Amino acid sequence: MNKKIFFVGVIVLIISLMSLVGCGSKISVKDDLSNYDAKVTEAITTMKTDGNALQAGTENMGKLVDIMSEAKKKIANIDVKTDEVKELNKLLISGYDGMISAYTDMVTAMKNKDEDLNKKANEKGEASQKIMDDFNNKANELAKKEGITLKMTEIK
Repeated sequence: MNKKIFFVGVIVLIISLMSLVGCGSKISVKDDLSNYDAKVTEAITTMKTDGNALQAGTENMGKLVDIMSEAKKKIANIDVKTDEVKELNKLLISGYDGMISAYTDMVTAMKNKDEDLNKKANEKGEASQKIMDDFNNKANELAKKEGITLKMTEIK
């Protein structure tokens, strides 16, 4: 009889522990997207503020590349949990990679007065902008599905 009570107690304890472990480890897409939005919004706002403080000029274009790289690094380090938000993050990072490459080429083209490189840089920039637009569309679609409004896609 005591063995039966002991085993029932152990089983109840195991089930309780399993449910507690499961509760803390699962995050909803809605919560993951909300957390992601807050962190991306912070990174983009900092980048825009720092970038807007720069005056036009070749040396400051290089500083802009550094500012964009720092924002990309912050975004790449965001701990996303769900597959849906991970896909968005990959898309956003890809867009930033393209923009950084385009701006880097623009700086080189301006320094070397290289029209061909400048044209290629502009093409890279346009391709990257399409990726960013795709990111915004997909992020807004997911937000609509989850019933939330994003701040990161409204920053201009």
